[in-house]
Amino acid sequence: MKKMFLKLVLFCLCLWGLVGRGALTPKDQLAEGQRATMMNLINGMIDKIWSVMEGDSFTLGSRLLKMKNNGVIQWRFFNTLLAIINKQTDSMIVFDDAPDGRFRDRLNLNNQTGSLTITNITAEHTGIYYLHINGPIRKTLYLNVRTKPLSVMEGDSVTLNSGLTKITDDDQIEWIFLLINLVEFNKRDDRITVYEDVLGGRFRDRLKLDKQTGSLTITNITTEHAGSYRLRRTGGLYSSKIISVSVYTRLPVPVISSTSSHCFSSSSSCSLVCSVVNVSHVTLSWYKGNSLLSSISASDLSISLSLPLEVEYQDKNSYSCVLNNPISNQTQHLDISQLCPKCSGDSNDIIPVIVKVGDSVTLNSGLTKFRNVDLIQWKFGMKDTLIAEMNILAGKVTVYNGPDGRFRGRLNVDHQTGSLTITNTTNEHSGHYRKEINGVIENMLLATQNEISVKEGDSVTLNAGFTQLDFWDFIQWHFVLNKELEVLIDSVTQYKNAANGRYRNRLKLDKKTGTLTIRNMTTEDAGLYLLDTLDVFSLFNVTVYDSLKL
Repeated sequence: MKKMFLKLVLFCLCLWGLVGRGALTPKDQLAEGQRATMMNLINGMIDKIWSVMEGDSFTLGSRLLKMKNNGVIQWRFFNTLLAIINKQTDSMIVFDDAPDGRFRDRLNLNNQTGSLTITNITAEHTGIYYLHINGPIRKTLYLNVRTKPLSVMEGDSVTLNSGLTKITDDDQIEWIFLLINLVEFNKRDDRITVYEDVLGGRFRDRLKLDKQTGSLTITNITTEHAGSYRLRRTGGLYSSKIISVSVYTRLPVPVISSTSSHCFSSSSSCSLVCSVVNVSHVTLSWYKGNSLLSSISASDLSISLSLPLEVEYQDKNSYSCVLNNPISNQTQHLDISQLCPKCSGDSNDIIPVIVKVGDSVTLNSGLTKFRNVDLIQWKFGMKDTLIAEMNILAGKVTVYNGPDGRFRGRLNVDHQTGSLTITNTTNEHSGHYRKEINGVIENMLLATQNEISVKEGDSVTLNAGFTQLDFWDFIQWHFVLNKELEVLIDSVTQYKNAANGRYRNRLKLDKKTGTLTIRNMTTEDAGLYLLDTLDVFSLFNVTVYDSLKL
């Protein structure tokens, strides 16, 4: 019953449109045809619906037709004639200026198949196309033109292009967002109405309409303005267009930091992390030069991202951390010398003081008199732990036990010069020392040397001297090869190719005590081995003898 009633209403509407209205101009015929689109959709009269992107080309009727010698083909856009092929007269006509020039220089008619191609399509070409063969309608096609989405940075301006070159006197323009009218323009009255207080006033003082083209500009855009905008053109002509707008927040510069608090030797590696906070729809990546190393992405939720990287200190390649979204990026370049500072003991201008384990050693203050000197302080290790000080004005000398009591009963300060003597040294006393005289700093390096002999073929154990390493301690063992330090093993990695690979599968590190065992010793393995824990700097002079020659 409802279907019969609907068809009766539609029939009456059509009849009313034909009676008492007089002859229609081509423009009125187009408008009338556009108004009939919904009727055709309701009654199921559309044979095929096509969707095409704005700016593309599209062919209607390709491979559908078989032209007869006496055939006559017509293509219409709503009620407007676009093209005719008459096989009887061997003629082909394209009316690309009809109805208002929107098809000008855009139509190509194929004389063999009868298909019609539209190039550089715009939103104005959305609508119903009729194919007539020898009079009656043979095909009814609906073409929907999609607009390419826009992406814009928060705070910028964006223009929603109407696709129109000129607005006619009969036109009325509407821009709609979330089913809410934002702007209306009546060309005949030259009246623009802006509804800037809708939606909580989010568009206030941001909307500007171009009276010539109907394009809409949104200034100082925010994420609240992201979504779909619809342009509706009514009055003399009809067209509709939807534009999707994505708004991206401005990206922060990513931060690169080191995950370790200690300094690094030239042969060690540095652990880094690149991070950003409160980001969405982004990708965080590490690059080595122009090569992508790793990446991680954020979804539509605002979260924090972090991406680790391990870099060899001697690596001279350029590294960068890049944060990007579809329209912008921020880059932070790695300065390894700043984030992974080189240990003072690794500098060529500091000559280490070497002492055999069990002997005493004096660190010279360089003073012979205390003229203009108020305070002398001696500090140890990367944490600059105070182990001794001499207050000249107060005439007071104080020594401390140092970290874990390793200096207890071993320190003496010369009351005449301020020099520091360490007695009965062990490997724990090696490392970095800092002398401060009235705030002037000088760094020193003390290396303890152990003498070890081992028979060829046996194993040797190089005792680090620790009973229990702290969780954050970092151990490295080096071999001195041709006056260069060759890292063999550390707390994380065994360098299998070190020293031409001759130590492969022969090293074992006790991560609890830092002690290193080398199996199956050869005469090639004789020489100096260096233990570096940043706080401890010990040498092991290993002699390997051939038992057959004894």
